[in-house]
Amino acid sequence: MPWARGVSACSGFVRRAARGERRGAAVNPAAASAGPLLLLLLQLALGSAAAIPPSLPGRRLAQSTSGWQGGFFGRWVAAGGSEDGAEPQPAQPARPPTDRLPPIPASKPRDTCVCAFDFDGVLRAAPPGARDQDVPAPDAKRVVQGCKDAGYEIAIASANDDIEKMKKVLGQRLDPSVFTEAFFDSSAFQMHYDDKSITLSNIIRYYDTQPGCVMLFDDQEWNKAYASDLGVLMIMTPTNAGIRYADFARGAAELQRYCDCAPPAERSYSDFSRAPPDRSYLPALEAAKAGSRRKR
Repeated sequence: MPWARGVSACSGFVRRAARGERRGAAVNPAAASAGPLLLLLLQLALGSAAAIPPSLPGRRLAQSTSGWQGGFFGRWVAAGGSEDGAEPQPAQPARPPTDRLPPIPASKPRDTCVCAFDFDGVLRAAPPGARDQDVPAPDAKRVVQGCKDAGYEIAIASANDDIEKMKKVLGQRLDPSVFTEAFFDSSAFQMHYDDKSITLSNIIRYYDTQPGCVMLFDDQEWNKAYASDLGVLMIMTPTNAGIRYADFARGAAELQRYCDCAPPAERSYSDFSRAPPDRSYLPALEAAKAGSRRKR
């Protein structure tokens, strides 16, 4: 082809210029230094004419047998810039969240062990795209049953203010034998407060137990500080994805290092256990809901 012969002749000229071979001329330092660069540019231009045909979509550049695509530069580009044309290494997955555990005690207390659960994103977690969001997490029933089988008491430590929603998810859809009206009327059921040192303190007092005998299953990192302040075990669950049975099993294994769990028959009670729960915030919540309904 005429254009190919022209490019070939031009590239030959560049090579001769770089070597100072122009009919007896002395070596030209500028040409000698610029020659390799010009030659590379010509090779790239020539290689672009042999680009991968559009009839083969999806082919990698390194599969071309001519032009720059088939050389080291092409392999380097196709390999994402990795050395020696090797396949790019996959990105390292994010490190899983870690639990927050208190110092191991010199001697383990024998007391009531408690599974305290956050609600949203832990016990309540619908699959992505689900129309009904008020459903228990896939493993929630197994986890609650695991707590019961181990002889642990159960508590809720949530900042959610919608008690009717929690009654529907927990009492109707998760485990009606645990989440009864009596449960919701006790201090084992804690809601409203963002500061979980308040809710956890009430749970500890209600079950008349030691902080190291309580596991908080939660999916938010910032709640670690509240658990740490009280000496409660904080077991992290996947964020907004629901508790897994593996999270419960991990927490139960850790709990054995902190507490000698007494069976329910040995549970002690305090005056706080028999006192009605603090629901002083409910009138304000009801007033806010009523105002919202009037605005509609």
